[in-house]
Amino acid sequence: MAWIPIQSEQRKKKFIQLFSFSSNSSTMEKQGHGHIPDDCWELTFKKMRQDDERDWILYLWTRDLVSDKHILLVAKALPPLKKLELVGFDFGDQYLEISLKLLLLACQLTLEELTLGSFPLTDTSISELAQHPSSLTFIELDDCSVVTFYTLTKSCPLLEKLKMTLMRGQGMDTFCLDYLLKNNRMWHLDISSNTWLTDMNLQNFGQVSDVFGRYYVDLSVLNLKTLRTRRMQIDDEGMTMIGNRCLNLRYLDIGSCKKLTDEGVMEAVRNCQRLREINLFECKKVSSDILHQMVLSRPSLRRIGLPRFDDLSEQMMKEFLSFGCWLSVPSTELF
Repeated sequence: MAWIPIQSEQRKKKFIQLFSFSSNSSTMEKQGHGHIPDDCWELTFKKMRQDDERDWILYLWTRDLVSDKHILLVAKALPPLKKLELVGFDFGDQYLEISLKLLLLACQLTLEELTLGSFPLTDTSISELAQHPSSLTFIELDDCSVVTFYTLTKSCPLLEKLKMTLMRGQGMDTFCLDYLLKNNRMWHLDISSNTWLTDMNLQNFGQVSDVFGRYYVDLSVLNLKTLRTRRMQIDDEGMTMIGNRCLNLRYLDIGSCKKLTDEGVMEAVRNCQRLREINLFECKKVSSDILHQMVLSRPSLRRIGLPRFDDLSEQMMKEFLSFGCWLSVPSTELF
């Protein structure tokens, strides 16, 4: 194993990246490059402390080379971090969780974006961590629960963009007004790859922060523009709710939602008056017969991800381009 610290400057933002890579070189193994020396950490974060700019971004992409001691060294430097990414850590370690809590406390006034990937977090851990970074506008987590969504939207009132994929199957089957929070700041919600999530879960999930506006009289105040629900168990009823309530939606990714039919897709297309892009990749019950109807009923559409590879022809492409709409073959990401 080896470590690489990188300090770079781009668009007047300063980055520090620490990540590890594996090598089969026996020479490297013999030299013992299996840890990051403490003096290197101290020098790195001394520079951060001396710099008066408030736009530092820290990436830690490693599993074996960073310990709770190193996280504490970062916290001790009181860095003016704007963005923090921790990927590949085992947060079953209580000391590591305590160190992360202290780091979030140290940069709570400046931190705006947080990514915690590739490790499980309990609801209790999230609740404790969320007490500090109230200025967060972007959060990305995986392997968490729906209760976490409630915690984050309550603790982070400035939250605009939330990505929670691969959540544990602990859906909120019933809804209580005690959970209700109005958040008209959120414009991007990604809950893809939660294969257990149904229409009912989606409605209750949305009601937690009321991103779908069930308790709004004026739905035009809702700011949700991007919604990703790829690989979920929602059907036409869920699409009807999205169409009726997400009036400002621009981007909709419903790829691999195998229960959806033409009727559900058209409900969303007809009602989301500002819709520009929609992904239908692997929606097996959706046919190409509705594509013309989609473009005619929603002139704002600029891109459609086709359900199947064999749906696209050169003639069809040219025809839709005349309407200002691009047809794309299935891909992992549409937007």
